[in-house]
Amino acid sequence: MTIRTSLLRSLAISTLALTPLLASCDSEPSDPMEAARHSIAEGNHRIAMARAVKAVEANPNDVEARLLLAEIAMALGNQDRAITELKKVGADHPQFAVAQRMHAEAH
Repeated sequence: MTIRTSLLRSLAISTLALTPLLASCDSEPSDPMEAARHSIAEGNHRIAMARAVKAVEANPNDVEARLLLAEIAMALGNQDRAITELKKVGADHPQFAVAQRMHAEAH
């Protein structure tokens, strides 16, 4: 076996062994809420906003998703969007007080 053949074989084996590991390094959480939180932790608020929007679209009654979306909007300076989301939290919901406090901060 030549040196070139040996090197190519080693490279092929290494590539096959590392492919699953490399694929998992770049993966994001499949849950939009977790993905949004992950993006916030990385300082990517614009990406977090898009992911939080997906979470709200997937479950419009999810108050936690709306609060997260409002929080991200405020961090990006989009108070109007934050207020819009906060107004959708019903007065009978346990998180209503949190929404009201955030609404006051957005003004």
